[in-house]
Amino acid sequence: MSSPTSQVIQRVIAAALGGYVLAAAMSASLSYALPHGLAMSRGDATMIGLLASFLIYAAVVIWVFAARSLQRLWWQLGSATVVFGTLALLLSPQLMPS
Repeated sequence: MSSPTSQVIQRVIAAALGGYVLAAAMSASLSYALPHGLAMSRGDATMIGLLASFLIYAAVVIWVFAARSLQRLWWQLGSATVVFGTLALLLSPQLMPS
């Protein structure tokens, strides 16, 4: 079992780096999905995605420090990042026909 200090350090790293990457992936996928789903302009969708990233990042930071298991936290954080990153890539304008 790891020491309490190393657990706190791992949670800080997960909150800072993992939260940033997950918020960026979710923000990108949201800003790519909104123009197709709600027929809004790309600028408005980008602004909504950008503003949502602050809420997403704050929620991830709270979630990281509320999680009981570090191993489960890393798996959930990594898999959510992969899912939303893949969604953002699939919805990107370079891959979607106009």
